[in-house]
Amino acid sequence: MESCVKKFLTYLMLAVALVMTLCACGGESAGAPSGNDYVINETNLLQYQIVRSDYAEGDLVHCGMDVRYAFEDAGYDLKLTTDFFREGHEAYAMGEYEILVGETNRPETQAFLEGLQMWQYGYALVGQKIVIAGHDDASTRLAVEEFKTFLSGKTPFTFSEEDNFIYGEVKKGTGKVYSVL
Repeated sequence: MESCVKKFLTYLMLAVALVMTLCACGGESAGAPSGNDYVINETNLLQYQIVRSDYAEGDLVHCGMDVRYAFEDAGYDLKLTTDFFREGHEAYAMGEYEILVGETNRPETQAFLEGLQMWQYGYALVGQKIVIAGHDDASTRLAVEEFKTFLSGKTPFTFSEEDNFIYGEVKKGTGKVYSVL
């Protein structure tokens, strides 16, 4: 009898969650991302490529490679390219599905960096793109290392706004560093 009650409660909770999800959709077209509900999953991840600055030197070149290797270790083969683009040339167009590493010429990178204090770094979903960056080479390296740690624990891969993370916030008066969402 106790088992039946547990099953009933489980099904009831799932039904309530389904109804709440359907109500939250508010009649929007199915499958079209709106606002903050876009999710990168294993299926659409295969459309993505990793992008670093065409002007990257030294460790920033390695940051892009490290993100690619981390995805390979997780079982995903993503192309690594640079942010070089030329208006009107399809071969050099900005992609719709990109993982941006470091300071690139993409507006998503600029929007992410504008939201950070100079000492902060991290990764976030900006539109449909993942941005992994800091304001300088050292903080970008830290952001890449944190993203690699995140990626190692994500099987199967998913990424949404809930996975955004900013590091390096200093709590006023304590001098201690903690992480915030």
